[in-house]
Amino acid sequence: MKTEKIITIVADSHLMADNIARAIGATPAGEYHYAKEGYAVTWTNGSIVEASYNPKQPFILSDNMTPQQVYAHNFDFAVRDYDKVVGYDKKAEDLARLDAIKALFKNSSLVINATMPTP
Repeated sequence: MKTEKIITIVADSHLMADNIARAIGATPAGEYHYAKEGYAVTWTNGSIVEASYNPKQPFILSDNMTPQQVYAHNFDFAVRDYDKVVGYDKKAEDLARLDAIKALFKNSSLVINATMPTP
């Protein structure tokens, strides 16, 4: 049986994810996300989602685009897991959140960045 891919929206905070979920009619679907048919809304509680430039994507920039639109269009998003490099020991909750976000990303046809870009 083929599983349908979802659209995942990633917010910075639980409060922002809650507002987005209410706006699209999504309801709690676990400890770390909201869901509505075809959609999931989650939050990072910090900068655990990173963007890397996608060289296969044509760089699009126009004068009517906001910084968030430029940022979102030209980058691929992935879960940052840099703690091993800097020696930070994750808490069990951090690991569970990472696992939940990675699972949502894996099942997504599209990830929408609703986080504030960092300089």
